[in-house]
Amino acid sequence: MNHTASQPSLWLRAVRNGGTTSPRLCCFSMRPLGKPYNLGEVVPPLANALDDAKPFLLTTVRCLWLIATLWLCGAAYAQTPINLRVSVTRHEPRLITIKSASAPLHQIAAQLSAQLKIPIHVSPLLRKQTPELELENWTLDHVARQLAPIVYADTETKTDGSAPRVLALYLQAVNEPLPLLEASLPRANSVVLIEGSTDDEPEPSKEDKGEVDEKQPLSVVYRQGLLSLHAKEQPLRTVLEAVAARLNVACDTQQAASEKITMTLTPNAPVEILRKLSAQLVLYQRHDWRRGEQVLLRIVATSPASRPRSEED
Repeated sequence: MNHTASQPSLWLRAVRNGGTTSPRLCCFSMRPLGKPYNLGEVVPPLANALDDAKPFLLTTVRCLWLIATLWLCGAAYAQTPINLRVSVTRHEPRLITIKSASAPLHQIAAQLSAQLKIPIHVSPLLRKQTPELELENWTLDHVARQLAPIVYADTETKTDGSAPRVLALYLQAVNEPLPLLEASLPRANSVVLIEGSTDDEPEPSKEDKGEVDEKQPLSVVYRQGLLSLHAKEQPLRTVLEAVAARLNVACDTQQAASEKITMTLTPNAPVEILRKLSAQLVLYQRHDWRRGEQVLLRIVATSPASRPRSEED
């Protein structure tokens, strides 16, 4: 079929470029006004160009389809309501109610942290876990054990009889590294005292044998997790530093009272011994709520005691 061009016509011929499938500009051809041309001269090159471009066009369409699918999935997920309700009573003991069917653990921990006003750290392995929970009026330690297989709690305990205060909570999976010690504790001017002797093969003392030496003005023994001591007219600061050295923990005694201690305390848990030494101490501990274990991290002496303490036990 012949057509007459009313204006100079311009067309592109597509040819293969070195065996590749991408079309390239080959040449331009001008046809004068009024001179007929045959469509057969134009259509085959255009058809070849379209054939060569098919792989590129198919790839482009597939990429656009994938992008649209991901965007739609993300929008649907963002709009999906998460069934989560967390509430905490205001008065002690603070009881916790949690109802969750699909909420990630890190969202549960975030809401719990906001209401309790304590930091709750969730390990990367547990962040996206979605536990099904229906707990009503549970205490924090029982709730934490439902959220993670390993739970550490850093606490502050005053020896005046006040209830312990949780400083931070760590939710972890089995075999994960322990959280850094003292990471959640306030800064303090604490020191760690190390006891020892430079003598060659010194004779073992009664303390080395696990026995308190009552002939000495101050004797402290720590054996098999139990602490015992004997003090006669010893400053509280000196006694606290000796206890901290035996326990290998940090001790801040700058504000320790100037009172003198005279007492003999039989083997007991270190925290109980420290309660009897002074009511003006703050003890920082790390608790393993899964195993029921605790580790003393720091001893801090606060304002002076109201009266000297003397006790024979």
